[in-house]
Amino acid sequence: AGLPDVPPVATLGRALGAVVDRPAELTGLLRDGHLVGLPLGRDVRSHRAGPLAPETLAPALTTCAAVIPVALVGRELGRHWRVLVGEAIDHPPGKGPLAVAELVDAARAGVQTLLDGSGRRFL
Repeated sequence: AGLPDVPPVATLGRALGAVVDRPAELTGLLRDGHLVGLPLGRDVRSHRAGPLAPETLAPALTTCAAVIPVALVGRELGRHWRVLVGEAIDHPPGKGPLAVAELVDAARAGVQTLLDGSGRRFL
């Protein structure tokens, strides 16, 4: 998910299977059992996980879908890339904005842990 909702990018992206990160669209995919990946920006020089918009992770909370941190680590234009997969994050109690914020913080921290080099599983 994360396709910009701008023609012709959105039209072409949807034809290739990409998804606009609208909560209703993400909720539908999760309810249908699809795996949804949300891009999380990062500062390549400092190896810091970037922000994640709460509205993009809220559907995981409402559908009780698993949230699993994943990091892609490598060098730009390099040949060696690793996919690091963390443990599923426990959902906080409740479904309100505070629970969503807590889940976002936990997901970002999970990605940061992978970037820092602890808890790695290589694929």
